[in-house]
Amino acid sequence: MARLTLTLKPLKINGFSNLKAEGFKVDAIAPQAAIYLTVKFDLHGMKKADGKVLETTKEITSYLLNEAKLAIVPFNAFGSSDNSPGTVFRLG
Repeated sequence: MARLTLTLKPLKINGFSNLKAEGFKVDAIAPQAAIYLTVKFDLHGMKKADGKVLETTKEITSYLLNEAKLAIVPFNAFGSSDNSPGTVFRLG
């Protein structure tokens, strides 16, 4: 498992770092003691192509799943606030 983690870690972190460098509202925190990558998307208030504004973590989670095909777990599933300025997710 450690070998797989070492192989995927740069891919995940570099991918999100590249998106951030291109101006996307995303940030990533490298895994410390687990295989999970923590990613923050600052999408509250973003307007989608259909004009609907993303207002809740649930809407952001659904948007990322349906539009980006990215399956993630929001940190509020682990007890954090749903009203944080940026929505934090865990990827495994």
